[in-house]
Amino acid sequence: MEFLKYIRYAFPVILIFLHTYHFYVQPFRYCDKEECFMLAPFRCDNIFFILLVILIFAEILYLAYLSAHERILTNFPEEWWYIIPFLSLGVIHIIRKNPKKVSEDGSYKVKPDNIMERDSRISFMSTTLAILIIAILFEIGISLYNRIDTSNLKESIDANIFFKDKVDTKHFTYAMLRFIAIPILIFYHYSYDNFGACKYDLPFNWN
Repeated sequence: MEFLKYIRYAFPVILIFLHTYHFYVQPFRYCDKEECFMLAPFRCDNIFFILLVILIFAEILYLAYLSAHERILTNFPEEWWYIIPFLSLGVIHIIRKNPKKVSEDGSYKVKPDNIMERDSRISFMSTTLAILIIAILFEIGISLYNRIDTSNLKESIDANIFFKDKVDTKHFTYAMLRFIAIPILIFYHYSYDNFGACKYDLPFNWN
């Protein structure tokens, strides 16, 4: 089933695109609040930027895991996929330089057109999380399909999950690090579900 390897590569590419687009439409990059959370007393825009970078790098490392044992576009250099994260991080760098920080001063400030509405952001996070979970389950499924010894199930799963028998420990770890994206996306969803402009010192009309 040759097409399966293209699907495996498609998932991280789609997720990198979604994370990059999410950075563009989120309100937090305009936030100038110095101590965003009690347990994370750092500026809000920096916290959410770091979370985004973690999400992007989780997919970059996953692409490295894939390329370690499954290649597509064999006529291109083995590192052809490097262009995907480089483009994404370049776009994020450009986007991050543009916005002027704003804060609540009681005046009406027009919300930038690129900021997605609250309900749309919640739906966007739900969709992104669903795609990530489907991608992880898909990878687990194909790594175990027809490769399980039912008489020794636990050991067989442990030996083959995420193609552990085909990649070294480093690349297997890269695949496992993708799980860190789940709590980050849940946190984003929670932040949007309980979003209030006043919490982040944003203009009152940006709810």
